[in-house]
Amino acid sequence: MNLLALVAKLDRLLRGLDSEVKTYPTTAAGVVVTAGAATYAKGGTWVEVIPASTVTTDFKPVAIVAEIISTIDEYELEIASGLAAAEVVISTHKFANIANLGTARVQIASIATQPANTRLSLRLSSKDGSNTASVSLEYVDALNS
Repeated sequence: MNLLALVAKLDRLLRGLDSEVKTYPTTAAGVVVTAGAATYAKGGTWVEVIPASTVTTDFKPVAIVAEIISTIDEYELEIASGLAAAEVVISTHKFANIANLGTARVQIASIATQPANTRLSLRLSSKDGSNTASVSLEYVDALNS
């Protein structure tokens, strides 16, 4: 391995990206998340995106992919871990559909490595309320992070 390849590998290791990026759900549409009715209402329902016992190694979420966004608006998406009805927010992200393009990819700057078999859920809110997004999560195995 030459010096340049070694430096690149060290950079990936330090950023926790020495693993293949994976998407869940895979070979399927994202999960549909509906915002609460009021402006930025936290009343949206939690929707499971990664079921418990699905990712069997420690893993690190690295991006949110909103494949289908219902309308032009500003959105806030919460990621939570834990059992149904006992979700604990671990990360919150904002994105917008400003030109009705219908898709967004949000890089997650920093989120804790999740233990193997952790269940992750999503909850959406939006400026105008009641909008929807079809969402997937991208993650890497955290063996090297």
